[in-house]
Amino acid sequence: MVGRGSRSNKKNMLIIIDTNAWIAGVRQKVDIFRELNRLFGEYELLVSSFICEELIKVAKKTKKGKDKQAAKIALDLIKIRKLKITETNSNQDIDSNIIDLIKNLRRQNKEIVLVTNDKDLQARAKYIGAKIIAWKRGKILDTI
Repeated sequence: MVGRGSRSNKKNMLIIIDTNAWIAGVRQKVDIFRELNRLFGEYELLVSSFICEELIKVAKKTKKGKDKQAAKIALDLIKIRKLKITETNSNQDIDSNIIDLIKNLRRQNKEIVLVTNDKDLQARAKYIGAKIIAWKRGKILDTI
């Protein structure tokens, strides 16, 4: 998905939204795509298969609750927006998968923005050169 806005014009910018950020964004009623357009202008949203798999797990296996419903809505947003899902194979935990994905993309000289509220993942991703943003109260908390 390519977004358009006025803040930047970087065709090589890739944005990855972590599972918890999809869920938090939906729960906080963030207009995820509008916020990304506002911040970055032109970008590509990368939806990894392992993040989709984790959203499916939350949607199916979590007992009734807000996270379960938010995961379902996030999956619907991915489907409705017809976002391309990038197939990635790994047997690692989800955070390590994200870090490996970022490392591979950085080798291709891509500018990576990771949207996550996970403090440990934020630190690991920032260390390898990704920019970090997080949701709070319906909008971007901050670039970290």
